[in-house]
Amino acid sequence: MSTFIVIDMYINLMNLLFTVLDDTAPLEIFDPASSAGDLEPGIIDVQCTAQTTLNASLLDNHMTTVHQKLKEALFDRYFNWYHPIKALQNPNEFYHVRTGGHKKAVAAKEDFHFSYLTDMQSMFHPALCSGKLLEKVIFSINDVTQEKQQCHYELVTHHIWLTISCLAEQVAFAHQH
Repeated sequence: MSTFIVIDMYINLMNLLFTVLDDTAPLEIFDPASSAGDLEPGIIDVQCTAQTTLNASLLDNHMTTVHQKLKEALFDRYFNWYHPIKALQNPNEFYHVRTGGHKKAVAAKEDFHFSYLTDMQSMFHPALCSGKLLEKVIFSINDVTQEKQQCHYELVTHHIWLTISCLAEQVAFAHQH
């Protein structure tokens, strides 16, 4: 069994977000007509190997709607923790000047709706440790300003590394005693 099985799922979800769920990118769809001549009569392509690539602009209205709804549903289920507003308990503390005259600069665990455990695990994977994938996901959210994206990226990465540091200290302390 792979040590990074959760990371494999994480990478597959990210790949899904930036390929199939990108409603502006060409979509690979199953097209049985493209392989009908290659198969014997009565044989069905159960492997779904017959693929056709269609530009997003060529999809009919129903397919476009389904594509967008699928993206929304998966985003709500799996990607909300990357959204600068939806991920925080009280986003106004970070994005708007508070009565004390300043924004809150550092987020605590209690400020988030999510734990970011998978993202913490990804920081130990050689291909993901740079945080570029995390950055790409947060900056791909297009219903907030770039300033909020940057602020959220900094809040999340700080939270991830602070949590990792605290856990490492706990392990080191427990190991010494």
